[in-house]
Amino acid sequence: MQFPNAQKGVKKIFTGELLMLIATILSTLSAIVTTVFIRQQGETDQITFGAPALGLIVFSLSAALLMMIALVFSIIGVIQTSKDEPVFKGVIFVMLLSFAVEVVSAIFTENPIVTKLSSVITDVCGTITIVLIVIGIGKFAEKLGDDVVFGKGQTLLKIIVWIALLSVIMRAVAAFTPYTAAMVIEIVMLAVTGILEIIKYILYLSFLGKSGKMLAQQEKTS
Repeated sequence: MQFPNAQKGVKKIFTGELLMLIATILSTLSAIVTTVFIRQQGETDQITFGAPALGLIVFSLSAALLMMIALVFSIIGVIQTSKDEPVFKGVIFVMLLSFAVEVVSAIFTENPIVTKLSSVITDVCGTITIVLIVIGIGKFAEKLGDDVVFGKGQTLLKIIVWIALLSVIMRAVAAFTPYTAAMVIEIVMLAVTGILEIIKYILYLSFLGKSGKMLAQQEKTS
């Protein structure tokens, strides 16, 4: 049994998620530094846009650009893989939904409620996307009789769901923390959220790497 489309697709998904991991690290550092910067500026009752502020803007734009490139790779990979496994068609729908929410958030940037709600929704969509991809790859492993990859997928699902739940809770708490709250609390929440996201991506990348090797091996033996 051959899955040529899945093999190419999973490689692109892996590349996309690797770029997303780098972007997540950059955006987490940017969020922490931005929080410190804004709090410090707030204490002086004036905002100055000097070199540090411009540096943060460049840092944030770099993370956003990487995320866009990662999204393109992931979408192409999912579309390719969906030709061999129907589960990935659901991934396309969730990704489009997430994109639509991002557009709405961009339109209503001045509305804090919409922005915060959009952030939570996109996080949930991201988790659902990963879960569906892992389930889909698990189906390939099951068809190919690879119990090792299938078992790792089942374990990974449980870990990802728990990490994602904790991450969403931490993001929600950080997002709705009153301005008067202690700065250190907000920074800790952002840091913990970033660490959880990084752990999730590392585990996910490891699984995608093993899955790619499984699919490449089946093509050689077929």
